[in-house]
Amino acid sequence: MRAHLALAEGLAHRSLQRRRLLRRPHDHGTARAQGKTERNILLVHALPNALIPVVTIIGLQFGWLLSGSFIVETVFSRQGLGSTLINAIIDQDLPLVQGAVLMTSVLYVLINILVDLAYALIDPRIRYS
Repeated sequence: MRAHLALAEGLAHRSLQRRRLLRRPHDHGTARAQGKTERNILLVHALPNALIPVVTIIGLQFGWLLSGSFIVETVFSRQGLGSTLINAIIDQDLPLVQGAVLMTSVLYVLINILVDLAYALIDPRIRYS
């Protein structure tokens, strides 16, 4: 389990590093030629491009947080949705298991929808019809 988490984190970090290496300071030469300040170039041109992979990683982290809560709550005897679901599985309480899985799934889908909407806010080239 730990190896899978490390692999996913490593791949996510590699994606961020690769994006950062592909974005060079000279990519915004047109803005510099127009006489824009360095701050304006960073905030208007560079930041939206750099935020896309960051928002992606944040969305993935929420997914890991949801799945990790089941294990953490069980190991540390904390009350929450994760430990309730584990106890319901052990007790074979099918309606509670269905409700908890449905709630977790809906929360995961909502987070992914928010990430997609954040893409549209960050980058105006992304449009949803």
